[in-house]
Order: sequence, then C-alpha cells, then structure tokens
Amino acid sequence: MRRYLPSLSALHAFEAAARFMNFTKAAEDLGLTQSGISRQIHNLEKFLGVPLFHRSGPRLVLTEVGANYYRELARTLDKLQEITIDAVRGRSVDSSLMIGTHPTLGARWLPRRIETFIHAHPDIPVEVTLAPADLNFETTRLDVAILRGVGTWLNARSVELFAEEIAVVTSSKLIPLGTRLENKDFAGFPLLQNASRPSIWLHWLRLSGLNYQGRIQGTRFAHTEMLINAALQA
Repeated sequence: MRRYLPSLSALHAFEAAARFMNFTKAAEDLGLTQSGISRQIHNLEKFLGVPLFHRSGPRLVLTEVGANYYRELARTLDKLQEITIDAVRGRSVDSSLMIGTHPTLGARWLPRRIETFIHAHPDIPVEVTLAPADLNFETTRLDVAILRGVGTWLNARSVELFAEEIAVVTSSKLIPLGTRLENKDFAGFPLLQNASRPSIWLHWLRLSGLNYQGRIQGTRFAHTEMLINAALQA
C-alpha cells in the first residue's frame, strides 16, 4: 500500500516557513522564490485538508494543527538528516564519543587535550559539539560535557578540571606592555562585553579592587572566542 505522505519539497517549504514565520526568508533559505514557497504550502494544506497558517497581511501565525505538525516535522527531518549522514559516513552517531563544551574552550583548549585519546583509541570516533545552556543530563546524547560551574548539575558526576582565572586582555597597540592603570583610566578605554557572561566586568572590578562607579558600555559579542578576536583587532 502506498504511504500517505506529502511531497518532501512541500514539507521542506512548510518547515522553513514555520521556522522563520516568513515566506520570503524561507524562500531565501531554500533557494526558491516566495511564490514557490507559497505554492508548496498551499499544496500541503490541500493534501492535509486543514490550514497550517493564519494569514493576516504579511504576518503569519501557525494554527494549532500547524504548530503541532511543525514540532513533530522538525524532529522527523532532524532524524532523517541524521540517518542520512550516518549512511554516508558508514556509522551511527551513537557509536561516537560525544563531547559537549563551550565554543571558546572547544576551539582553543580541547583539541590538544583529546589528541592523546584519539591516538590511543583510533577505533572510537569523537564528535565535539556545543553544549546548550539548558543542558539536561537526563535526556542529552552527550557522553561528556565540559562546562563552567561548581559541579551541581543533576544526573551527572562532575570532576573539576581547573580553577577559573579572570584577567583583562587587550591589544598592546591600545595599552603598551607594562602600563599601570588607575581607577580614572578605566572608563577611557572601549570595553568589549561578553553576552554569555554579562556580569563578568562587575565581577572583575570587585576582585581587582578598582573603585569604579560609572556605566559599563561597549560592543557585545556572543561568546568569548568572538570577543578575543575583536580585542586582537583593536
């Protein structure tokens, strides 16, 4: 018996439109025209016999059926992509040692540390990915997570790797080596900010003993790796 399934093109169009809540952005994402996205979703709604979007001018809102369908479809497409990649590389992701960490640690610190393990266990594939901020050890597929904290995560056994040191880093073109800064100097420099650690400047000021009472302003970067690169360009 033939499966009761819509076309994959229609599903891709709907998933992108629901993800962006915008036909134009969905079209750009999939390399189609806006009319092509609209036509695919119209065909999908006709196939299902139910509306998936409420349309109010340029604004899109998922219907209750559409929201449920999108949620399940996104999971299904993710799984389909995963098994397709597994087929191409000849192994399942479940056979890999899955390591999750923060982007800067994963880029700068981790590669050299796992080299010994990789050489000692060439038969065990290693995959490094970003650990989500809301990581749940009860449901995650990660085998190991390298995180910053005090070791109080639920459903996990934690081991301290090293203590954190907080220091201000700058380009020597901005502040020559050996320069000693006073309280009044602090506000005179551009202060790059880490969006993933919004209180880090206040924490450093308290630990360093600088009696600074002004506003802390500056360009915000998503994580430390981006901030380091920006500091080097100053």
